[in-house]
Amino acid sequence: DVRNGTHLVVTCGCAESMLASELLRDLGIKILNIPLGQRGARWNDENKGILKNAWKVEVDSNWSTLQSEGIDVGGTRRFGAGKITVIGDPSAFLDDHLVKRFRVNTQNIGVFNYAIKE
Repeated sequence: DVRNGTHLVVTCGCAESMLASELLRDLGIKILNIPLGQRGARWNDENKGILKNAWKVEVDSNWSTLQSEGIDVGGTRRFGAGKITVIGDPSAFLDDHLVKRFRVNTQNIGVFNYAIKE
């Protein structure tokens, strides 16, 4: 249960988000039908990386946003004792996002470490 300290991480594009649209709406986030493709993304100046299949998101004021050129592409927020992170990229943990052949993709590791740190 997220309220008791669990961390929920959701990675999805517009099509995938429709399966959880009520949940996401209740949490104050929506994945819009605006594909952005491959883009740089950042939580802040120290935590930036690349999303290969980014989608624009809308968030309410409770969210700290992951942005790409001023466009929200994800968010993270506290929920009780836990945390929720939504990244508008269905492949955020797939392919070579985190690990490239024989090496770690340190740039993207920073983005995801920021999202899941306590």
